[in-house]
Amino acid sequence: MKKLYTFLSIVAPFMFLTAQAQSNFSAVPMSPISVPSFKGHNPSTLTIDTLMPATFSQSGCDTLFYYRLSGGKGYVFGNNNVSTGETECAQKYYATGTVTEVLVGYGVHKGTNGVTSAKVYSIDGTKKGPLNALGTSSNTITTGAIVTTAYNSYVFTPGIAVTTSFAVGVTFPSPTGGDSVAVLSTKIGCSSTDSLSWVKIGTWIATGSFLQGHPNVDLAILPIVNVAGGVNEYPSANGLTLMGAYPNPANDFTNIKYHINTPGVVSVEVFDLTGRVIQHSSEKFSSGDHDIKLSVRDLASGNYYYTIKTDAAQLTSKFSVAK
Repeated sequence: MKKLYTFLSIVAPFMFLTAQAQSNFSAVPMSPISVPSFKGHNPSTLTIDTLMPATFSQSGCDTLFYYRLSGGKGYVFGNNNVSTGETECAQKYYATGTVTEVLVGYGVHKGTNGVTSAKVYSIDGTKKGPLNALGTSSNTITTGAIVTTAYNSYVFTPGIAVTTSFAVGVTFPSPTGGDSVAVLSTKIGCSSTDSLSWVKIGTWIATGSFLQGHPNVDLAILPIVNVAGGVNEYPSANGLTLMGAYPNPANDFTNIKYHINTPGVVSVEVFDLTGRVIQHSSEKFSSGDHDIKLSVRDLASGNYYYTIKTDAAQLTSKFSVAK
C-alpha cells in the first residue's frame, strides 16, 4: 500500500533546491492510498501504455509525496509563485494506442471553483518534452470536487491516438481565484530516465533541469487506453498486445485477452479506481494468444481496471460491470 507524505522544503527562487533545504526535509504522514504494485522492471527500457511509471513500485520509491515551497509560495508540482507561475505538469510515456482517460493523483486541493483539465501531448524530438496538445479532456474537475483518497478521472471523447511516445499532463486552476492543487509524485531521485516528468512555467522544463543536482521524479498522471474492436487498433508495446475484455460491460464474468510474441512470465492485476487490488496472478506462458476468465459476480456496478505486465512491457485498460 502506498503512503502519501508531504515534504516541507526550502526552495530558492526558480525552484533550485539548496543542499541545506534537501537536508531539512521533514515528512508528515497523510491518509494512505492503495495502488497496484508492479515490480521487476528497468525504467530505462520499460514501455508503458498506461497506469504508472515503473518507479511507483520499486523498493525505496513506492511512496507518493507532494512538495511544498517555503514562505507560502505554493507547490513544486502545482500552483506556485515562482517566476510567472507553474501552469501545468506532465509525464512522458512510450506506447502505441488510443488514450481515452487520464487518472491524476492529488495531494492537495484548496478552493472550490478553480478548474483543472487533462491533456495529451506529442513529443518534441529535440527537447524530448511535451510539444503540441493532441487533445484536451472532455470533462473538467473543479478544485472543490477533487479527491485526495483516490485517482481523479479525466475522460477523452473521442480518444486520442498516440504513437511511440507521448505525454499526459494536467492544467492547474488559475491562481487569481486563490484556488490551488498539488500533484503527487515519487520522492526526489526516484524516477524513470529520458526526462520523463516536466513542468510548464511559461515553457516546458524537464524536472531534472530546475532541481539542483538534477534529480528527477515521476508524477501520478496515468493514462488509460481503450481497446477497440479492430485488430489494427489493439494497443501494443514491446511484444505485448492487449486485445480487450469481453463481455464488456460484464455481469457474471469477463475474459481478458492478450497476445505475447515471446514466452515468459505474465502478471495480471485487476483493481478499482481507489487502487484496491481485486485479483492478481503471475505465471509463465508460451507465445501466442491467451485469456483470463475473471468472475465479477461479487463486484458492484462501475468501472474497473486491469494491467498486464511482461518483462518488457506493461499495458492497462478497463472494463465495466453492470448489474
